[in-house]
Parts: sequence; C-alpha cells; structure tokens
Amino acid sequence: MNEYRKKIRAFPNKVAEIRTLGSSFNLERMKKLRDIWQAATLFEKLTLVLSPLYVLTPIDFIPEAVLGIFGFFDDATAIGVFVWTIRNIHKRLEDDSKPQSRDAKKNQVPNNLIP
Repeated sequence: MNEYRKKIRAFPNKVAEIRTLGSSFNLERMKKLRDIWQAATLFEKLTLVLSPLYVLTPIDFIPEAVLGIFGFFDDATAIGVFVWTIRNIHKRLEDDSKPQSRDAKKNQVPNNLIP
C-alpha cells in the first residue's frame, strides 16, 4: 500500500517532466515545419496539402474494391510524392544554409538563365 501511495505522490512530477519535454520537442518540430512551409513554392504547397487529402478521401483513381491490392498503388504514389516533396524542400534549405566560397558564387549560373 505504501508503494502505491509513493507512486501516486510522484505522478504530478512525472507529468510535469513529460509536459516540459513534449513542449520543447513540439516547438522545435513546429519551427522546422514552419521553415519548410515558408521555403516551399506554390506547387510544393499544393502537393503538401493535396497528397494527404487524396489518401484520406474515399475517391481513388484505382479503387481498392475493384483491383484489390493494386488499388493501393495510387495511395502509395501520393504518399511517395508527399515525402519526396518534403525531402526536396529540406535539401534546398540545407544547401542554402551552407556557406559558399567566392569562386563558387562567381561561377554559379542564375536560375532564370537555365533553360
């Protein structure tokens, strides 16, 4: 009985520890998501919104009821496009944050000149 009481008395402290850990973790995650969203182009933002929406809606290009397991390919493709978009934005953010030498900046071709 005493062990049970000790556990009950320690419970509020454990909850407070978990809350502080969770809030700092969520804050960092939210900052990273905000950075990704701000760095995304309009097309990438549309992809990030529409891909999960397509997976969650019951309407499919390839219905699971008709083709069975093959019906999941369009959902898997939507998830793959979502992950690929996030990875591309993240890579672009990392590349932008890396310092470049002066020679590399001189030899770099502007994006608007690339056909």
